[in-house]
Amino acid sequence: MKILLASTFNKIVIECLKKAKPTNLLFSYYYIGRKDEKETKKVLKHFRDNGVFIMIDSGAHTFFSEEGLSIAHSKKKKTKSTDFLVYAKAYAEWLVKFKDYIDVAVELDIDVIIGYPKVKKIRKMLEASGAKIMPVWHTSLGDKEWENMLRDYEYVGIGLGDAANSKQILNIGFFAKKLQRAIETDTKVHAFGMVRPNYMLKLPFYTVDSSSWNAGSRYGQLVGYDAKSIRIVQRRVKSQKDFLKVVNYLKLDMSPSKLFEVAKSYVNRDVVNIQAYKKLEDVITRVWESRGIKQ
Repeated sequence: MKILLASTFNKIVIECLKKAKPTNLLFSYYYIGRKDEKETKKVLKHFRDNGVFIMIDSGAHTFFSEEGLSIAHSKKKKTKSTDFLVYAKAYAEWLVKFKDYIDVAVELDIDVIIGYPKVKKIRKMLEASGAKIMPVWHTSLGDKEWENMLRDYEYVGIGLGDAANSKQILNIGFFAKKLQRAIETDTKVHAFGMVRPNYMLKLPFYTVDSSSWNAGSRYGQLVGYDAKSIRIVQRRVKSQKDFLKVVNYLKLDMSPSKLFEVAKSYVNRDVVNIQAYKKLEDVITRVWESRGIKQ
């Protein structure tokens, strides 16, 4: 199971990612689409040349949040038709330029706001860019549409906690049936925002993503991997004096020189944090392979 490190796109973050050498990344078009194209191409090429799997999220949820509209747990709301069309067209044009530097791009899964017919129309527009597009299923779309996606696409996304029945979609039995059908049709499934080992050990997603790896630069936290319970643990470093205590709590194996480097730099803390996610990814993958599911 691949854990995609969801990330913003700025110099500090890119510096950190280059140091940590991750294997899977997720960038949002909402942020990356605003950057200098020459620099963006250079960065994406660097990661692709190093074998990194790259997913681009549409950033639609962020876009509509900026407009004052919430997609999560919402009913259809009025919004200017030009708003999402202008955004979608710009996204499609960006994909034309960068499709050779990414593995897959996520559609604008905003059916709760604009209706599913319009989402499918935008999907076709994005597919015309030549990029591989991932459709996203929500419980509100129903079982038939899940089957349609499994028939028509080799890689689909599944939304968590943003449909009317969010409790149902988080039910292990409900989820397991969906993934069993995906396995039967040889379809890969991505779960958004799902780095929860208790689910990852029970549900064979192909990919999941998380942004909590950069808690070091955002909140001054260090992240460790707890092998006994197979989970990620985090502790905030409140001061330099508190640093060693946190390192010991997380059982981080560091030399004195490494400790000094990490203590003085948020970037270096995130580099350490990424290693914890790599360990979790490796363990979860080996568990599923031992069960006969190759990922």
